[in-house]
Amino acid sequence: MIEDPEKTADLLADILQIRREYLLSRLVLPRRFIWIKRKLPETTASRIGALKIKGLGFKNEFQRVYPYETLAPHILGFTDIDNNGLSGIEYSQNNYLSGAVDVENVDASSLSYGFNINLTIDKNIQHIAEKYLNEAVVAHNAPRGAVVITDVKNARILACAVSPTYNPNYYYRYTSFQRASFSVVQSFEPGSTMKIFSAAAWLESGRADMNKKYHGSGEITIYDVTIRSTHVNGWITMADAVRLSCNVAVIRAMQDVRKTELDSMLRKFGFGDRVCPDFPGESSGLLRPVKEWSGISKSSISIGQELSVTSLQLAAAYGAIANGGVYIEPSLIDSIELNNGHKIQQFYPKSRGRIISRENGEILRQMLKSVVESGTGKNAAVPGYEVAGKTGTAQISSSRGGYIEGAYTASFAGFAPYEEPLISVVVILDQPVGLIHGGEIAAPVFSKVVSEVLPLMGAGVASIANPVPGERSERMPQFDGHTMPDFTGYRLSEVTSLLNHLQSKFDASFSFSGTGSIMQQFPEPGTALTKKQKIKFQMR
Repeated sequence: MIEDPEKTADLLADILQIRREYLLSRLVLPRRFIWIKRKLPETTASRIGALKIKGLGFKNEFQRVYPYETLAPHILGFTDIDNNGLSGIEYSQNNYLSGAVDVENVDASSLSYGFNINLTIDKNIQHIAEKYLNEAVVAHNAPRGAVVITDVKNARILACAVSPTYNPNYYYRYTSFQRASFSVVQSFEPGSTMKIFSAAAWLESGRADMNKKYHGSGEITIYDVTIRSTHVNGWITMADAVRLSCNVAVIRAMQDVRKTELDSMLRKFGFGDRVCPDFPGESSGLLRPVKEWSGISKSSISIGQELSVTSLQLAAAYGAIANGGVYIEPSLIDSIELNNGHKIQQFYPKSRGRIISRENGEILRQMLKSVVESGTGKNAAVPGYEVAGKTGTAQISSSRGGYIEGAYTASFAGFAPYEEPLISVVVILDQPVGLIHGGEIAAPVFSKVVSEVLPLMGAGVASIANPVPGERSERMPQFDGHTMPDFTGYRLSEVTSLLNHLQSKFDASFSFSGTGSIMQQFPEPGTALTKKQKIKFQMR
């Protein structure tokens, strides 16, 4: 029907920005029908229609659009030009999303738009996680990172942030590295975040002695392999070994635990297995059968080496500690519904039951709390809330065996608030440059994320604890209601009520360093206070 292919090619080349030669080669093909270009903008289609060229026609078709663009693309995935899912939920739930699934008592004509898939992801929490993760990845020159947040009560995934991110509307502009779901599809060696699960095996063995001390020397040699600690800690208990993240003391304590007991405990916490079937492409990580362990494997695994895990496994495992010892499988899909909102399937949390005793669960919780209060995780502290967690700094294994020189994964895993936990949070930064320890760079991300997510979930701010009970004073800095008071010379125990007032009135956040009385403050006294004011104190 195209009467003048050459003239038609001239006109279309300008409008479609396609080479004239290519268009002409298509227009002269001996076929009754060919595609010229699909997914045209309305304005472009109108310009072509106005040419009134016989033989040119249009077909209306759907186009998948992601209105939040770079928000959660590693979860959602993307589709091809025919709207077939190629990755993420788009891929795993393609039959539902396209309406290709037969459902009893559902009229097929009502499925032209497909089913709706409702996820457990909270877009606001996802945004917070992505914001602070991206900041950290840039600040520490890390090629990638991840933050996973789950609901402690039901293990539903509230956020799964991966950096670098991408825009699924234009997925073809990004590399496979940018589109990869790091820490979920690709597992990593966890390092010291695993020590709390070694402590769980130690407690559950029935042979644990909380008062027994182990020599936290700088190194220990097992079968000609030397394992070192960052610091020499002297004689310490298992609780202190976790708090100070002492490799040597943990290994010595674990000599009282059989390797089968450690393996069993790790598997109860979900390691070595896929824990979220909803998540497309989720890795099971690596936890080799006990029969394949070497003479040093128990020691290596107890400090987070010789195995790999996913961020989902870690988040669910820390959630089980947070709730006192009950393991709940993480989930990503909340429900499936018709286009009119009628739900045809609702998904509920799946529990594997109690995996550690309530008493031991409370001991583990206290260990993780001490890590933040006085151990390697001080930078994870959140003003106004008590939180708990564990730092991790792991060498990155080489495909040729051994470890890559100078390459590390920094992490922090924990939960908040301490008394009635709402969220389990895992932060991972891969191969940072400069600062490398989880307590230095991953813990602050945890603090920032938690400080914004908890109020969003309705968690009331806890009263700031009095660091020196019994030292309350009637002294109080003068406050005019608008400007920064002069806190110099006061102890925190003397200004607790005023700090709570600033927190309430200005949504202020606090950071503290040192102990004793306040020596310096920011902002300076007399500075006008603003909403979301950040206040820093340096104590003597």
